[in-house]
Amino acid sequence: MDKGKKKNVADTSIRAYKELLKTGQLVREKDLALTTIEENQPVTSRGISYLTGIEIGNITRSIYNLVNTTEPKIRVCQKAKCPTTGKTVKWYSLANYHPQTTV
Repeated sequence: MDKGKKKNVADTSIRAYKELLKTGQLVREKDLALTTIEENQPVTSRGISYLTGIEIGNITRSIYNLVNTTEPKIRVCQKAKCPTTGKTVKWYSLANYHPQTTV
């Protein structure tokens, strides 16, 4: 028996994903996440969820899709403590973001 990761996807999950594609919800959520990152960078996934009202799982999917493309739109710009949880988390920014430094 293979003890690796399951590869079967539930039929209900496939149908739900197809419905999200059909309604355009995936594109809207991804676009909103990108806009929110641009306006609040750097920001955590929890911060994006709070600012947009989109569930954290959906934000995670949007972030994955924005990072894992031929030309990533966003990147992990730092790993630092989350102001909400106090745990070290990834902070996201646009791929070309360079924070201004003051002397």
